[in-house]
Amino acid sequence: GRGRIIATGRDTKFGAMVRLMRSADCETKTALQLELDKLAGQLTIWSGCLIVAISLFTFFKGYLFYPTDQRIPLLQIFTTAVSLAVAAIPEGLPVVCTVTMALAVRRLAKQKVIVKRMGAVEAMGSVGMICFDKTGTLTVNRLKVARFAFEEKQLDEQEFLRLSASCTDVTVLHDGTLLGNAMDKCLVLMLKEKYPNVDLVEKRDAVLFSSERRFMRVSLRDGREVSKGAIESFDNVPEEYSDLCRDWSREGLRCIGVGVAKTDSDKSVFIGLLGFMDTVRPTAKQLIKTLQSDFNIKPVMLTGDSKETAMAIGRLLGIESSNVKSRQSPSEKLTFVADMNQLVSLAMVGDGVNDGAAVKKAQVGIAMGGVNSTDVAREAADIVLLDDELVGIVSVVKEGRMMLCNVQRFLGFQLSSSLASLLLALLMPDKLTPIALLILNVVMDGPPAQSLAMTRVCDADLHTRRTIDVSDRKWIFKCAFKGVLTCVLTVIYGDPLPALVVLSIANAYSWSFPDYRNVYLAGCSVVLVLFLILADCVSAFGKYVNIQIVNWPSLGVMMFVYFMMARFVDTLLG
Repeated sequence: GRGRIIATGRDTKFGAMVRLMRSADCETKTALQLELDKLAGQLTIWSGCLIVAISLFTFFKGYLFYPTDQRIPLLQIFTTAVSLAVAAIPEGLPVVCTVTMALAVRRLAKQKVIVKRMGAVEAMGSVGMICFDKTGTLTVNRLKVARFAFEEKQLDEQEFLRLSASCTDVTVLHDGTLLGNAMDKCLVLMLKEKYPNVDLVEKRDAVLFSSERRFMRVSLRDGREVSKGAIESFDNVPEEYSDLCRDWSREGLRCIGVGVAKTDSDKSVFIGLLGFMDTVRPTAKQLIKTLQSDFNIKPVMLTGDSKETAMAIGRLLGIESSNVKSRQSPSEKLTFVADMNQLVSLAMVGDGVNDGAAVKKAQVGIAMGGVNSTDVAREAADIVLLDDELVGIVSVVKEGRMMLCNVQRFLGFQLSSSLASLLLALLMPDKLTPIALLILNVVMDGPPAQSLAMTRVCDADLHTRRTIDVSDRKWIFKCAFKGVLTCVLTVIYGDPLPALVVLSIANAYSWSFPDYRNVYLAGCSVVLVLFLILADCVSAFGKYVNIQIVNWPSLGVMMFVYFMMARFVDTLLG
């Protein structure tokens, strides 16, 4: 046969979809990134002011007003200021975020959820809305003709089904396998089941279906022209078929009209109606319920189907009618996602070529990864559900919110420890040497802090947490209280290094509540205690950090007092 090339490259339908996806290709900062940027600015200003104030106070008090033989050297004042600057900044935060996301990605991979962009895990913890495509996502995209009606005065059932199956874009391979979309394959299979000896009418030319036209037109070899598409695309549809279409759509059927013209120049005459049923995924209804009740996430359905069909599926799944958007073209889906992205963190779930641009534009794009999904959707997505199980979305949301909880715990631990170091540098400048400050910084930014990334999170936190809030007054008060409490107990003990090491363990446990079985934190605690025993035994170590003989009973009492007071404040503030 002969073929005619009508478009190439950018002018093809695929090229138009590529242009649409490129227009959607833009990175936006997640809620966590925005909060951390905000925290970084505030922390830089406040810590800088405190360090300058402490340095000036130490200079005037320890250098100008002390006798010459008792003055604190200027070099020590300078090195102490540098050490404080190092201690005040939570440089372990990138490590904690990376480790937390890497562990989450590993756990999700075991559940057949592939994360292509690690930041998507954290972003899923912040989403307040998830948009779903219907066909192939909320449904399994295995269509069957549930009902059909036709003009019996004009043709019989065999001819109606033959014309409907001929208006398709299906390729039959040598082994009988059909290649094409689910609806077209369904029509061809039904004709073969009902009338095995009837062949399709050969096609001469075809205008394929598009979201804008909403119909497909085929010119047959016998001179007739058959159209198939949305009933709104036909003129002069009999009233009985319009009523029938509304009734079937309310039952969740996808209605497609069929029209025929005797010649290319004749006007198409409506000859019948097809009602397709697409089975809803078994886990879809439970997923919608879980997102709404447990995580306070709004589900939205975007579909190209008619309003009645979309509403019926929405009612079946438990999606509010205001959150069901029908007759959505690819560009309209993209526009909706772009507009909502400005108001709320949003994820988009899809499987088809028409969903590619919206999946790409959303803050988190999720694609189905089964045999019926398209390469376009998988390439555009940040997360791929390999086995098409929608429950994987719940797992990603849980991992994202667990990360947010642990990052907030880490920040609370770091800020309270840094505040204690700054206050002690002001109150005990002669005992808290620069080397001691750097050792403490390793202790605070090291194992105890990073073990908080492995803390298990209770369900209550997972259901309520959507982002970290560095401006939360209760959280700020907790950080300040624990920092001041650490400083007071350290001054009472008199030796900053062993006191701060022990209190950092108690501080980490207070932030990890209620997960006291954190084996990583327990291991870190053992290592730090061994470090103190070693420092206590090796006398040469004392000249660098000015450590005295460790009073273990006093440290034990101080650790108990700290933990009980910290837990009292945590319980009081909630």
